[in-house]
Amino acid sequence: MFNNTVEVIQSFTSSNYSLEMQQVYQDSLALMDVFEYNVIYEQLNDVFFDPESEDPELASLRFHETMTQGIRKVLEEHSIVLFKEVRLDQANKVLSSLFLIQSVEDYVPILRILESNQMPEETFGMVVEQLTDIDMGTVMAMLDSENSNLPQALDGIKRFLQDKEAAATPPSVDVSESRKRMEEYFQACGTDNIAYLLLSSGMMLEQPAAVYYPYVDEGLVTDNDEDTAKNLLSFFLMSTDTFAAPLESYRRYSESLLHDNARIPRVEEFFMKELAKYEQYKSAQREARSIQNKTSAVGSKS
Repeated sequence: MFNNTVEVIQSFTSSNYSLEMQQVYQDSLALMDVFEYNVIYEQLNDVFFDPESEDPELASLRFHETMTQGIRKVLEEHSIVLFKEVRLDQANKVLSSLFLIQSVEDYVPILRILESNQMPEETFGMVVEQLTDIDMGTVMAMLDSENSNLPQALDGIKRFLQDKEAAATPPSVDVSESRKRMEEYFQACGTDNIAYLLLSSGMMLEQPAAVYYPYVDEGLVTDNDEDTAKNLLSFFLMSTDTFAAPLESYRRYSESLLHDNARIPRVEEFFMKELAKYEQYKSAQREARSIQNKTSAVGSKS
């Protein structure tokens, strides 16, 4: 049922909203997925199949309200209430910070903030500022402190990170497939790309593109076609739902990302050059390992 609903959502949003708002709704849906708020699909089905939704304006209004209420509901489940005036894209970023707290690798700075003696509103604002592009003052202005239970929310986050710190073990020498893939890409194509910036800032691997996107949306596409191609390839290789077919992913999302049809083929040319360089490097590495294994086998027999 979910897959069918997702297709309906994509069709509906592409027909009724700007590319910018389509991305906002995509981010909202991804966040509700990771927080397992699956009731949103039933609620959206009710919107789509309600006879009143034959009115496009009414359907668009109800869709937006349903998505906004879904994000707010998940926030409320974590004791966070925002004022009604807060935009959906801003609410998305607040909620995504709660997810990233669970997965960010360098969590110590956040834990130190939580252990400080600031007011709850200031503490929460500082945490969100660490993980998003929203500054502390803006976060504090968004918070409905009277109806939130910030001490409870912050205490839960602090205990989670303290437990994580206590259970921390030295990093394993085994490199995950995702990290190995990115290390090979950086070796082949360099580190001047958005994925390297994300990983260097402590972002965890093994996440879908929609989770990373809110943190790179302003830097992913630049005025330079080659830099944009490098960013996009590294971004697609980093994400769990796009790494297997990066070129296909580029062709699928390029229009909504670039907003300029004239740039799409120019960026794709650089994208394919970078991808070829990466594939050639992997091939050379495989060949080197194969030769080494054969040499070792011969040596063991003699």
